[in-house]
Amino acid sequence: MGVDQYTSTHVFEDLPDGGRIILDRDPQADTGGIARIRQHMHDITDAFEAGDFTKPFQVHAEAVPGTSVMAARRSTIKYAEVDRPRGAEVRIRTTDPAAVAAVHEFLAFQRGAHHASGHEGKTGRACTGRASLPLPERDSACIIPARARIAPGVEHPREGALP
Repeated sequence: MGVDQYTSTHVFEDLPDGGRIILDRDPQADTGGIARIRQHMHDITDAFEAGDFTKPFQVHAEAVPGTSVMAARRSTIKYAEVDRPRGAEVRIRTTDPAAVAAVHEFLAFQRGAHHASGHEGKTGRACTGRASLPLPERDSACIIPARARIAPGVEHPREGALP
């Protein structure tokens, strides 16, 4: 992707009808970085709509929880890329309860792998001893303590590909 993630903000937020992935550049003056984020989020939206979750798999070198259900139920899930002043977000919506649960599982994994917050503007709390609880019992703003699970050779979490 080509944007330094240490100077960008990543949020993976559970919502009642799905969730959203936000990526914003911290320095608003970095118009090139903002454009790269927007293109990346557009590409993610296209891939996810097609049921293609290979980017998260490549970055984390493992099957990402929730993606098999999201791929199987892709006809019930709507994705929308929305530009923001400093980046973009991917909004994920569905009325299918199994798909909502899968989206929440996917976002929880991403929060842990990226050490990201669950709600915009909140840093979240550590979930010591709670990561193994079923999703409804976990706080969606919880940050699951974990080392980033990144594939060897992938330039993540600095500059490089994002899931």
